Amino acid sequence: MKRGHLNVWSCLTAYAMVTEKVHLVTLVTDPCRMHPTVLAQTVITIDKISNG
Repeated sequence: MKRGHLNVWSCLTAYAMVTEKVHLVTLVTDPCRMHPTVLAQTVITIDKISNG
């Protein structure tokens, strides 16, 4: 898989699982590619995995 073709939310989840003191953010999320409900659930999941 080439760089740049990974799902940013999956990557943030993976990073959140192995880091403790890093502030993780995404600058842009295309609302046309992900339903707002699914996006909200994804963000909540990352928040829980990373302990907020």
